[in-house]
Amino acid sequence: MAKNPLEPIATISKVAFWFVIIVSLGFTVAAIVNGDQVSVLGIGADSVCQDDPSISVDPQLLQSLAKPDAQMMAAVMRFCDHTVSAEQALLTVAKSVTDAIFAYGSIYLLWRLIRVATREGAYATAVVRRLRVLGWWLFAGGALSSMIVSVVEYRLRMTLQYNVSYAWPQFPVSILLTGLGVITFARIMRIGVAMREDLEGTV
Repeated sequence: MAKNPLEPIATISKVAFWFVIIVSLGFTVAAIVNGDQVSVLGIGADSVCQDDPSISVDPQLLQSLAKPDAQMMAAVMRFCDHTVSAEQALLTVAKSVTDAIFAYGSIYLLWRLIRVATREGAYATAVVRRLRVLGWWLFAGGALSSMIVSVVEYRLRMTLQYNVSYAWPQFPVSILLTGLGVITFARIMRIGVAMREDLEGTV
């Protein structure tokens, strides 16, 4: 029996996909049943915290607290509330779910790509389509999820502090570049697959 050229990646991606799903479902059920001790995706959290990158502390004031030859690094200001309101809980869940959907979606699309490539071969038209979808998910989904999270964080800061300033989203540059690379590779593969089909038609 011929060895699958995509192994062990195919098995690893399958195991990783189902492991993440099962663990996430387990923690979600535990958070719903016993929210006082377990928190997942913001569900069951007994406090809410949010950083504000627009506020900075005077570095000279911080440095005066450090001993000689030591340097004090200014950190981003963080605001916390231990009396979580319904709005804060909803915003925290929305932020966590947005990140989770992007991460789980990426894992699922990668697993689906490898599964199709294993079944139909690496130069199948379906593989090119799956690869293109994965690339657009990483590029557009990464940008969109970052913008959604930035808006949610802005609204969450409004529940924790006065004089809130909107902070532009921190786009995941490496993920966006990876998405563009995958899209480009899918286009190259589409040309190769079309040429291969033409050659097979002439033989």
